[in-house]
Amino acid sequence: MRYLFAPVLLLAGFQASATCNMYEHTGYSGQVYRMSPNSQTEYVGGHWNDRISSIEVAPRCRLIAYQHESFRGAEQVFTGNNSYVGNFWNDQISSTRCECDPVSPPPRYDVRKSNKVCKLFQHADFQGKKYPLFANSQMSVLNSRSDWNDEVSSVKVPRGCRLTVYEHKDYRGASTTFYAGKHEFVGRNWNDRVSSAACYCD
Repeated sequence: MRYLFAPVLLLAGFQASATCNMYEHTGYSGQVYRMSPNSQTEYVGGHWNDRISSIEVAPRCRLIAYQHESFRGAEQVFTGNNSYVGNFWNDQISSTRCECDPVSPPPRYDVRKSNKVCKLFQHADFQGKKYPLFANSQMSVLNSRSDWNDEVSSVKVPRGCRLTVYEHKDYRGASTTFYAGKHEFVGRNWNDRVSSAACYCD
């Protein structure tokens, strides 16, 4: 199923309610496509497909742009203000994710009150050892357990939750978010690279 989110067209200028803004022209001019925090667009739509030239991203957030729809093809992470996305990415973006870090790690949740669990697996296709992260809990140092640092290859995320993984301990370095579903392989960029993680649920 294709998820199509209709863009909100505004005058140029960063809107406080948006965390990732994509503009039709360079220098933050023309129409703007706004994305809310921790949202994704599998296809930006016919009007916006291959028409994005500049990007603004709020602090603690990042926009992951993909060359093709359904998060396929080349990808690029944008942070801060980008008055021009560059020659390669100009008019090339077809799907996007807007990811934002929490202001502070969520409080540890009483696991007895929820049956939601994000599951990290040692190998692809949910094989090998399994590491559970309960709803609204986090693990700042996966490498405190030597058998888990840089070992994650597949994940399962329950409905209403998202799993954010980080390259380094204490939620530092590059990060990406997996939304509800079964992810048989985390991708070449993240295979055996996860050092800390957080499971957020509504």
